[in-house]
Amino acid sequence: MDYQAYVERVEAHEVQMRAVMSARGATHEMAALSDAGLGWMSAQTRCIFCRNADKCASWMADRDTAHNPLDFCPNLGFFDQFSEPKPD
Repeated sequence: MDYQAYVERVEAHEVQMRAVMSARGATHEMAALSDAGLGWMSAQTRCIFCRNADKCASWMADRDTAHNPLDFCPNLGFFDQFSEPKPD
């Protein structure tokens, strides 16, 4: 992968990652502070190199209830640490 393709992938995954976080009720501000920023950087790296980016994009586009992000997102546990509690 050349540098330009890598930069484009990073940018695309940043947008997608924030969208998934938002859909899960996670706050970027708190996640970014995790482990002095290392938690966020690790999550970004997992997202950038995730093999399920197409499934993720499809889920985001359709909110496909047949596929919970739990099924394919390697960052779900990280996101859920920073999610606002949902009312019952």
